[in-house]
Amino acid sequence: MNEQHQALIRRFYSAFANHDAETMASCYHENVEFSDPGFGLLKGTEAGDMWQMLVERGGKDLVIIYSDVKADDDTGKAYWEAIYRFSKTGRKVHNKIHATFGFKDGLIIKHEDQFDFWAWSRMALGVPGILLGWSGFLKKKVQTQAKGLLKRYRNKKAA
Repeated sequence: MNEQHQALIRRFYSAFANHDAETMASCYHENVEFSDPGFGLLKGTEAGDMWQMLVERGGKDLVIIYSDVKADDDTGKAYWEAIYRFSKTGRKVHNKIHATFGFKDGLIIKHEDQFDFWAWSRMALGVPGILLGWSGFLKKKVQTQAKGLLKRYRNKKAA
């Protein structure tokens, strides 16, 4: 058990629950790699910017609950839930996520979120998610759209 790594994970999710994306990003190593079914792979500052975008888009309706934080010298894990309205459809989502972490220099160098994409797509997209949420086609389409939103967000932020 590594208390510092556990505290780092708790700091990350406490910041998320408080809609503090800047603190979340400060938990990441500059060379962090993040991945999940919604965005695919993001590297470096893309990951922190993604959280900032999601916090801003989630608004006051975004609720984050986390538990089961564990870590050793090399890896960590946590369970967390996100409750929010999906901005594209206005549908309520209650996503349940298992996260794994890798550490370097006292920061998170690797972060992978895993969740049931089909369950998420049914909540977020309704009928299209019910019919196609199991398919690689819809997953790829969602990732392409999510990365496009992130790119526009980052360009606007840089301007």
